Amino acid sequence: MSKQSPEIHHFTLPHRIKINFVLISFLAFMGYALYANTVNSPFALDDYHNILANKAIRITELSGASLNESVSKSLIKSRPVANISLALNYYFHQYDVSGYHLVNIVIHVLNGILLFFFVQYTLLLASGSVYRKDISFIAFASALLWLVHPLQTQSVTYIIQRMNSLATLFYLASFVSYIRARLSAKKSITLTLACVSVAAGLLALGSKENAVMLPVFILLYDWYFFQNLQFSPSKYHYLLLVLLVLFLLGAVFFYLGPDPLKIAAAGYAGRDFTLQERLLTQLRVVVFYASLVFLPLPSRLTLEHDFALSHSLLNPMTTMFSLFALMGILITAVLCARRERLFSFCLLWFLGNLLIESSIIPLEIIFEHRTYLPSMMLIVIIIVGVHRLFAGNMLKAVIFVTAVILLSSWTYARNSIWENEVSLWTDIADKAPHKPRAQMNLGIILSKEGRMDEAMVYLNRAVQLAPEYALAHYSLGDALMQQRKHIPAAESYAKALEINPADTLARFNLGKSLAAAGRHQNALFHYQMVAGKSPLIGQRIYYFMGNSLYQLGRYSEAVNAYSRALQIKPDYIEAKQALMNTRKIMQVMQAKQPVKAP
Repeated sequence: MSKQSPEIHHFTLPHRIKINFVLISFLAFMGYALYANTVNSPFALDDYHNILANKAIRITELSGASLNESVSKSLIKSRPVANISLALNYYFHQYDVSGYHLVNIVIHVLNGILLFFFVQYTLLLASGSVYRKDISFIAFASALLWLVHPLQTQSVTYIIQRMNSLATLFYLASFVSYIRARLSAKKSITLTLACVSVAAGLLALGSKENAVMLPVFILLYDWYFFQNLQFSPSKYHYLLLVLLVLFLLGAVFFYLGPDPLKIAAAGYAGRDFTLQERLLTQLRVVVFYASLVFLPLPSRLTLEHDFALSHSLLNPMTTMFSLFALMGILITAVLCARRERLFSFCLLWFLGNLLIESSIIPLEIIFEHRTYLPSMMLIVIIIVGVHRLFAGNMLKAVIFVTAVILLSSWTYARNSIWENEVSLWTDIADKAPHKPRAQMNLGIILSKEGRMDEAMVYLNRAVQLAPEYALAHYSLGDALMQQRKHIPAAESYAKALEINPADTLARFNLGKSLAAAGRHQNALFHYQMVAGKSPLIGQRIYYFMGNSLYQLGRYSEAVNAYSRALQIKPDYIEAKQALMNTRKIMQVMQAKQPVKAP
């Protein structure tokens, strides 16, 4: 290993155990207090696919086989650690949402505590004696400000974003273990901590893919704070670089296959933006993320942002300005590295940890939870900046307490939005008036609440915003069916089918709406088209087919249809009753038939 910086030789972490214990306890208290009002917040958006509809996590015993199945059969197989955590939640709480939220809150608190220690080490390594007497305060202020920051609510309150916060937990654990390993004078302790660092890094990678940047930043950190930015390459460093390149290439092939560009291009087929538009738009998105760190007004925060695409560097003009701003940040980080190592590293931390999700990968354009890890070191810049600019401990304390109170109030207010689905989607729809999915989802939620007049406003708006959005037409059809407007419902389902002919549920519901309108022959056509083709429909298709056949007087065929439904689900009560009634009618009809003369 390379020679350590001078101050490391006499390194002693501020082991004021009592003070640290008090500070950590306060972090834990604030973390829980601010998120206590989310414990009963309902599942939302991707929670349905990854938790509620995910049969793989419904384990009934703690065994290697069941945990392995929770990984291999989940939607996102590349995140085994996160999937196992959800499976354990189900084992202990089933679908009691409070258990899931409590785990998320604990993870968030642990992240705040790890950040506290990470900043302590980094400040001492970066500044020598400059902040030595204030290290605990600066580290505590940074951790607390990050912990209560409203920008983190999406990573904590949105249950499925545990994948994000869990990755951060192991990312920081790996980092702190690595730093302690580098500082230890005992080889046995160094080796043990190095193993812990590697294990935590693997767990981070198994929680979410953006943890692939961890080895990059560990090497960068080592160069900044242990090697003092000195270029003294050795066989050890060349080996590390080779291993890093191999690791990154392996990660690319693991996640994207042997032809990552082809996989990425295929992913854009289902998007309403191109690769070029995404890359250009990300310039503005990253700048917007930074602005949210410094000005996280609740009015600026939402689960879905209505963020316009960039079609060129000049359309809109802010794309070019964002490019200049990001280039300026990068150049500043490079130029001030020797004089202001901490400031330089913090800037690179922010940009680098956004790199994966702001690259060519065809993800959604913007989500606030992506700032969870990157925002940490920007908060450090803010705290250190205040510490430098303002003289007098009392003034600094007033500024800090004011910031904590303000951010905490915004976080609490932001979390109250998650109280129920109506408040959540009303907030999203109001802040994203041109996003059809936001309008549609609010319409769906309102229709479930029986608020049909309001629901129709949002569902019709979704269809108007995106005439080729099949799911919007389908959802409008459901709402119309709920109001017994069968013909308009059939028209909406037919439109959904026109856009997506492979949608078996739309065709099934089209048949149901036509049958409800008395058009049983037309309904039969659609039933027959999807019979046996969708496990989501299953036995129901034969039951409804039997109903239409019954209405058409084709009783023997109806009996066959009901019998088929019961073969699939023997305890299908409606089908049993319908089968009995149909057979009785057939017996009555046979009894009334005249007897032929001998």
